[in-house]
Amino acid sequence: MTAHDGSWTRSPTRRPSTSPTPPGWEAWPAEHHGTSGGAWLKIAKKGSGRPSPSVAEALDVALCHGWIDSHRKGLDDDRYLQRYSPRRPGSSWSRVGVEKVEALVAAGRVRAGGFAAIAAARADGRWDAAHQRQRDATVPPDPVEAPAGADRARERFERLDRTRRHALLLRLVTARTAAARAARLSRIADDLAGVNAVHSGPHVVAGWVDGGRVASAHPASRCPRWWRT
Repeated sequence: MTAHDGSWTRSPTRRPSTSPTPPGWEAWPAEHHGTSGGAWLKIAKKGSGRPSPSVAEALDVALCHGWIDSHRKGLDDDRYLQRYSPRRPGSSWSRVGVEKVEALVAAGRVRAGGFAAIAAARADGRWDAAHQRQRDATVPPDPVEAPAGADRARERFERLDRTRRHALLLRLVTARTAAARAARLSRIADDLAGVNAVHSGPHVVAGWVDGGRVASAHPASRCPRWWRT
């Protein structure tokens, strides 16, 4: 194992002794991407004057080896720790992520781990189904064309704000098969048309997609069925 330069650590409580450098971060994933469960990289805050890869530079390195970013923790006044780890099997891809990786492939930077992640995503449809960013998302025709309770479902769907619409649409565009998409659409329509209105009063469900799972600000028992499947 190659000794690291202090720019990363496998524990958020361990305090590296030196600042990270881009070459140091480039070298470590190249050796350990297939055997490590992840690493914490020290990144300097803007204006600190410390040498450091930027968040974008560090993420590019991770993507080249099939890794992604996740948690962030404070370190000191000038730096924070950013977590990078292998992409989970079956995790969803964003359109931005696909575009970033395509650019890295074109630049000749992607390595074996990165190509393996791409191949897996292409094989099961996640690559082609990469969801849009919220601000760019468009509404397909079928979410408001549900056969049962269509009028009520359509009315409620149109009253949702952009964030909640996007959460609904994300359930459709991340479905891997036509059958799964149809089943999700049916559940969404039933909930929109029924008692589990996703936009009602102070109990609005606030969720986000994390690797294909949906997390919610409320207990699962209070969420519509489609948030828990």
